Amino acid sequence: MPDPAHVVQSSPSAETMRLMDLVAADAAEILDVSLGDSPQVIIEAIDQCVREIQKGCGPELDAEEDLVMLLGSLWGNQIVQALSWQWVNIDLTDSDPPFAAIGVVSPDRDKVIYPFNFVSLCVEKDVLVNILLVYNVLTEKPESAVYDPGSCENVMTRIQHMVPPE
Repeated sequence: MPDPAHVVQSSPSAETMRLMDLVAADAAEILDVSLGDSPQVIIEAIDQCVREIQKGCGPELDAEEDLVMLLGSLWGNQIVQALSWQWVNIDLTDSDPPFAAIGVVSPDRDKVIYPFNFVSLCVEKDVLVNILLVYNVLTEKPESAVYDPGSCENVMTRIQHMVPPE
């Protein structure tokens, strides 16, 4: 568990946020969902897309499109919208090896999701996809995922399927 004293947080730049919003809109179009759809519907589409990619399927992308950026931006924005979380730059100063990434954090800063890192792990390392599961736990049983304020616990590693889906 990260020591809150060793978690350095800062706000992403306005330009970074603007670009993530544009990329999220592109991702919604690729997944054939609307940004006006509920976060549940959009996160279901993201979860399914990552599963399809792991099976060798998935959307056809232009050469300049980055799947990790597309899905990560859309997913993070849905967490922000649904749960009132916010995007932050996080640097874990005491980790070995050093770790710095952009993620979304809960209001108490007890939980974090690193959307880009997790999508990358799923696609490149075939990590079990739990995107929808984590969202469902956070919305339906939030009391089951409470950690020390400021600790920025990575809920993607904390909340796992007991039985792998499919």
